[in-house]
Amino acid sequence: MKSPRPRLFFALVMSAVGATAQTVTILDETFASGARTTLAPPNSAEWFSSGGGSSVTYTADTSITLATGSSGRHLLGYFTADGSPVSLGIGDTMTVTFKIQFDRTTALADGSNNFRIGLFDSTAGTRITADSAGGTSVGALFDNYTGYIATLNSGGSGSNGLRLYERTSTTNQAFIAGIAAYTQLGSSASPNQALATGTTYTGEMSFSRTGSAELTTSFLLTGGSLTNYTISAVDTSPSFSFDTFAIYATSSTTDSMTLSQVKIQYTAVPEPATTAAIFGVLGVAFALWRRRRAA
Repeated sequence: MKSPRPRLFFALVMSAVGATAQTVTILDETFASGARTTLAPPNSAEWFSSGGGSSVTYTADTSITLATGSSGRHLLGYFTADGSPVSLGIGDTMTVTFKIQFDRTTALADGSNNFRIGLFDSTAGTRITADSAGGTSVGALFDNYTGYIATLNSGGSGSNGLRLYERTSTTNQAFIAGIAAYTQLGSSASPNQALATGTTYTGEMSFSRTGSAELTTSFLLTGGSLTNYTISAVDTSPSFSFDTFAIYATSSTTDSMTLSQVKIQYTAVPEPATTAAIFGVLGVAFALWRRRRAA
């Protein structure tokens, strides 16, 4: 009898590889008309501006623009239901990608940490439900929010232009405007490059849980003339849960910033027992195939 071709075994291998890691889209923001403050995952987050509704231009099906001008302002988006953050297990990864454009009548300002992007967990705190909340003020509004930010100098001068921080002081602190609430995890002097007004940049921030008490955080920005604009750091006293995305620009950094194509994905790795069971089945299948081939 002719031995069967290895198609079945190959199919099982490919199936098992797919089963060992599953990627789920948590948010793929469409900026649907009338949905700025409506949470409808994965198509819509709830977006709120610290500068008030007049500071936001919402272009349906395209983008959201925050006018900053002479005051530091943030824009935040809740992307899961209140009390239901996405939590990373060992081996799991969460990645947020987005496009950002800055517009200013003159060159973007120089200033340490003058643009910031982060992911947070609001579960132990209280969610805001309207605009005009928690700009640069220090107070209890964002008490107990935990998370991480990547910061950069949009003007490009000076050292340590790209940094990663963890929010470790969570009582009576500004949300994202106050660096005093954060502990620096890492810095990079190499990307001393100015961002250009009117240029669309693609950003990526990633969180990978690499142990029971270890998180690897990374940030990457591409576009225009940027090269090697990236940083990563390992946190051994980490937070693993996230439900809030935010961007911030300090006073006079830019006149406005436009956010588009925001996508958040979660890649989960099965428990070791599950993976072992999958490859145990593959081992049996391979043994049977070898036996039939030798017959």
